[in-house]
Amino acid sequence: TSGGTWVVKIWPYIEEKTLYDQFDRTKSSNDLANKIPVGTSLPWAICPSDSEKLSPDGVDPPGTHNDGGNGVYNPKNFPAMSLWYPVSLGPTHMDACPFCPGPYPGTAATPNYCCQGASFGSGLAPANDPTTALNHSPSFAGLFGRYPKGTKLAEITDGTTHVIMAGETIPFQCRYICAHCPNFPFAGTNIPINTFVKFPPIGGGSGQAVGCAASDDPECGGYAQACGYKSHHPGGAHLLMADASTHFVSDSIDFEVYYLLGARTSGKVKELP
Repeated sequence: TSGGTWVVKIWPYIEEKTLYDQFDRTKSSNDLANKIPVGTSLPWAICPSDSEKLSPDGVDPPGTHNDGGNGVYNPKNFPAMSLWYPVSLGPTHMDACPFCPGPYPGTAATPNYCCQGASFGSGLAPANDPTTALNHSPSFAGLFGRYPKGTKLAEITDGTTHVIMAGETIPFQCRYICAHCPNFPFAGTNIPINTFVKFPPIGGGSGQAVGCAASDDPECGGYAQACGYKSHHPGGAHLLMADASTHFVSDSIDFEVYYLLGARTSGKVKELP
């Protein structure tokens, strides 16, 4: 739903009816009328292992952050609840694929399994899944993308046991990941797990203080580097598969195995380590 109001619909079912009643459902999440419910963090939805769960800029309330971006339809005039468990985009093109081998875009003869589709799945692309050369939207390789289309279980031809549905991340290292951010409520598997890069640097808005100290800081990067699955658990992060099973995946996992685990139709034999 426009403006991220989809997340509000589950509130009455998780004992958050009071918050639900405060939300003006005739307006979007980034409307000032919804500042309070959008900026209210739910403690049970915050990863307890995340040492960065408190607002690092000292301005936004704990468990929230300000998108701070321009030109995106996310709350940016006030803090929004952060999101620790985004769904998976899989190995889909995130405007860049800095960790992927080979050229982009892929072709039917030499597909680039690590960098599929275009523009988070919202645009046309020669290869819109890991094995097929098509040229239409949606163009995302995982279970979710920016293009508003659901994926049926029958369309997960790699098998639900072998495809990532969601996982944990550190939202203060990616300003676009929040519970009311329809532009970017996901993470990509073409970013190696536990890549501790932050986006963005300080310098362009109140929310940008959640990033790095300077643009030339080696810990700074773009969202194609910073917005992957990660955690402060030693050695890895928890991932949820499409069959509803959860696994602690080591950050030593082979990168090719990892990004293919994000793809719903790779046609490859793949196993969780």
